[in-house]
Amino acid sequence: MNEEKNILNEEAITIEPPSNAETIYQSQTGLSYQMQPATPKTTAPSSQSQPRQTFWSRHKGTIAIALICSLLGGMVGSLATTVLVGNRTAAVIPNGTAPINITAGEASPVVAIAAAVSPSIVGITNKALVQNYWFGYTSEQEMGSGSGVIFREDGYIITNYHVVEGASSLLVSLADGSTVDGQIIGVDETTDLAVIKIEADNLTAAVLGDSDSLQVGELAVAIGNPLGNEFARTVTDGIISGIDRTIQAEDRTYHVLQTNAAINSGNSGGALVNSKGEVIGINSVKVGANGVEGMGFAIPINEVKPIVAEIMEKGYVSRPYLGIVGSSLTKQLAEKYQLAVSNGVIVIETTEGGPAAKAGLKAGDIIYKIDDEILQSMDHLSEILENHKAGDVLHLLIDRNGQTLEAKIQLGDKGKSQQNNVRPQNYTYSYQLPR
Repeated sequence: MNEEKNILNEEAITIEPPSNAETIYQSQTGLSYQMQPATPKTTAPSSQSQPRQTFWSRHKGTIAIALICSLLGGMVGSLATTVLVGNRTAAVIPNGTAPINITAGEASPVVAIAAAVSPSIVGITNKALVQNYWFGYTSEQEMGSGSGVIFREDGYIITNYHVVEGASSLLVSLADGSTVDGQIIGVDETTDLAVIKIEADNLTAAVLGDSDSLQVGELAVAIGNPLGNEFARTVTDGIISGIDRTIQAEDRTYHVLQTNAAINSGNSGGALVNSKGEVIGINSVKVGANGVEGMGFAIPINEVKPIVAEIMEKGYVSRPYLGIVGSSLTKQLAEKYQLAVSNGVIVIETTEGGPAAKAGLKAGDIIYKIDDEILQSMDHLSEILENHKAGDVLHLLIDRNGQTLEAKIQLGDKGKSQQNNVRPQNYTYSYQLPR
């Protein structure tokens, strides 16, 4: 008798998933933002087919967000610190000293900031392989470009995940005009961060600041490559307009800094810098709705540091996950469809090979209790998962068409799965020309 039959016919059963359960995507509802790339390439040679849309090219809408980018700066010295993140120890990131000291009476501190930080800003071009079915050959095509920040003198760079997503190769443009190949070290899709490496030494590394000490009204300077490398290392200035903001983009919640410094398409991966020339944020989001001006957002550098540290340590960020796409069950829905339970998460989809699928969960199941906690919503599910690690086992109570079922699920590692699927050399895209 197989697992699927058991879970359908037994009133309450326990299903043991394999210990090596693969990961799966988990979603939330109530999206208020859509993502789009920095500077996507929109044209292709007539002899080639149009490339498959990647993450940033397929999300455009009335409210468009140009994810702009991650960067954590740096280091000037080689002193290293160990960052403790929850119950895990992150990798080593060097400390540095603020590169400038602005004194009263100077005409503009932005001049000194630009001179100190601009050499640490790079351009990143994403290329993907496209197969031409008519002529039977495969060629590499530019998909888009973004920015990045050098945070170690030996060639380590922080950028956004969406800048490098789907790349067959990366080309990195330096401040001295030279270009070198880039290699992905690791990514974290959840925070839209990635670390890449170039073969170079004695580079100018940015210095990481302290985003926790920021105050509203402080000077903020954004540096990046808006609209591509033609406008490399563009500098715009403004202030910190707000701190500890919360926004939703796609199915994720971000805690960000708000600034009115101009952030444009292509800044993805660029730095938000304070008056000392320290990177205090990763330019990440811009509201592009009609009538909205001067609203840009950056990931606070103190939240970026542990992510980069863990990527440097093991190539990915370990994140537990169930492997479902779900939606919160409301009382209104429960009453409308006369459901047996009035709270929990409705399983919209399970991914093949994921922990939930291997445990026997199906679309339409309602998860209403995890261990000793009554599950209220997708947000509540995310909070529960944040208090666990990959490999932990959860006991779930499930309603399926009025029948109570029990399942035991070992959480997968989403970060490890993402890393296995993101290496540039593994990506080849095939497209057929339209008839």
